[in-house]
Amino acid sequence: MIEDKSKQGTAAWRAAHLGIPTASDFWQIMPTPKRGSIPASREDYKFKKVVERLIGKPWDVADGQQPILSQIFAIKRGKALEEEACRQFDIELKKRQVRGRLRRCGMFLNDERTIGASPDRMLVYNGHEVPCEVKSPLAHTHMEYLLSDISSPDNKYYAQIQGQILLTNAKKAFFYSYHPRCPGKFIIFERDQAYIDRLQLQLQLFCRELDEATERARGFGEFLPYREGEE
Repeated sequence: MIEDKSKQGTAAWRAAHLGIPTASDFWQIMPTPKRGSIPASREDYKFKKVVERLIGKPWDVADGQQPILSQIFAIKRGKALEEEACRQFDIELKKRQVRGRLRRCGMFLNDERTIGASPDRMLVYNGHEVPCEVKSPLAHTHMEYLLSDISSPDNKYYAQIQGQILLTNAKKAFFYSYHPRCPGKFIIFERDQAYIDRLQLQLQLFCRELDEATERARGFGEFLPYREGEE
């Protein structure tokens, strides 16, 4: 396990994401117990990662496109509430007699640097570190967290959290969603080794497919990578 300590949101941190699957999108790779089949978005996600590898820019801005206004607002709001959400999360931890220190972190990668995860914080306590996903979403998304069974393997967040556990070599993870006008949602995810074993297999297969697709694409001719400062 490697921690790239580039600050989250920086150019270096974004560069570490290019061309590799990351935990927030593991749900696009991992079949759920209920569905059993490969997610329909898996192929599309693979093509996006091939684009990143060959032109060196995140797929969602590869052609100069900008995020839609609702996405910009949600991101800015989440950043504005981040510290408040972490304070409330720390209060919830102490209520549960979990006393430790929250630290910022970068991106965790496997030794081959082929997969990654970026928890919002790491909790340092009892000689261990625990990945923490701390969210401050819009009200309707927070309501989804309150009413949905996020801890079910059928929920897309299960793949993300178990992926964080895998890449930080942790025994558990914490999930907390905060909204200033609503009750918080606190969940403890225990390490699900059987699920992680299946996830690792699917990630290995996906990375192999990604390598093969990248080489096939190169066979069509020259790709012009972006250079720093280029739009």
